[in-house]
Amino acid sequence: ACGRASGSYQATPGKGEFTDTKYAKLGDLGSQVLPKYDTGTVWRTGSVVETRSSFRANHGGGYQFRLCPLTSDLTEACFQQTPMPFAGNSKLMISDGSMIELDSVDVSNGTLPVGGTWRMLGVPDVAGAATSGWAFKPPCHEPGYPNHPPKSYTIQANCTGDWTHNITMYDYLRVPAHLAPGEYVLGFRYDCETSAQVWQSCADVKIFGAAL
Repeated sequence: ACGRASGSYQATPGKGEFTDTKYAKLGDLGSQVLPKYDTGTVWRTGSVVETRSSFRANHGGGYQFRLCPLTSDLTEACFQQTPMPFAGNSKLMISDGSMIELDSVDVSNGTLPVGGTWRMLGVPDVAGAATSGWAFKPPCHEPGYPNHPPKSYTIQANCTGDWTHNITMYDYLRVPAHLAPGEYVLGFRYDCETSAQVWQSCADVKIFGAAL
């Protein structure tokens, strides 16, 4: 539920590799081998918090943020018990450093966990694994849109691309009001659409009761 070093128990084609360190070796599960890391992040129940993420390899699809108590086994079942609802649209820092607000698309019907909200990745794939042009209309001005896409998936435009490197997604989440104060692990899960891949990562957070 927190990712795997290289993505598999062995190295795979397409850069499915990992350089062993003192913290982990190829095939290790992040939920089992990585120690607690005090990020200094403190949230309050019922509040709206900001997260940031970068999608280095854009394969469409959607993502969700979830919580699991640090004292629990960090399994998919645990994270599915506490999905974090989105609070408003995502914002995107594009290649020139400016911020734009996206018209975010959320799905909560037919999802797992039941009723949990997933958000469509608002960055169009371009000339990637399953597209010859833009997967959908770009959220910012792209000089070549719609008839002159980049000739290679390695070329990132202003706010689109398959292989992105300098755009950042800002999401705003509501911390569930019913949570007991304590230490939690924030889980991020991204399910791809144009490939059979699931990308996951985790971060340690502390949650206090609502401010009086």
